[in-house]
Amino acid sequence: MKINKRQIVFLSLALVVCIAVYLNWRFLDNVELDNSMVSVDAGNSGGSSEEEGKTLGQAQLVETTAKDVAAYFTECRLSKQQTRDEALELLKSVAESEETATETKEKASNDMIDLAKTTDIEGTIESLIKAKGFSECMVYIGDDAVNVVVATSGLSAEQAAQINEIVISESGREASAIKIVEIKTEAES
Repeated sequence: MKINKRQIVFLSLALVVCIAVYLNWRFLDNVELDNSMVSVDAGNSGGSSEEEGKTLGQAQLVETTAKDVAAYFTECRLSKQQTRDEALELLKSVAESEETATETKEKASNDMIDLAKTTDIEGTIESLIKAKGFSECMVYIGDDAVNVVVATSGLSAEQAAQINEIVISESGREASAIKIVEIKTEAES
């Protein structure tokens, strides 16, 4: 069996996209803003607890200062954009390469469209959550889950239900696939 350049390019593309998704996922799970932060896993909030017919997802609490929160969200946006730009550039180079097979070019084009759709959905969800009164929000849509990071002075069950409702309506995912990570600022004196 002979491996040609097209197959190598396609496998390289698939590997880079998988690595980018993995790093994005690991970055979100290993959030460290500053040594002054305390991470508390609020657990599953009952997992299938229902408040007025709404299913609440998992919540994680992280406490920090308002300055750290702003820096965290700035860093996350930059990292997310860099990862997306690198993936998009790689997909473009595969789609535009004369040495790439037609099937691989179509796959790369479809992946670019999917990436654009995902980016649009994430932006819409972030805007709608901010419209509900949250100062900062980041959304990461993966193959199996939607992670929502929000800055808040305390997340109520009603607010978690609102976030879940927005994510479900915009992404089409089920509540069990939604994880809310709360970045809570300490009360300032």
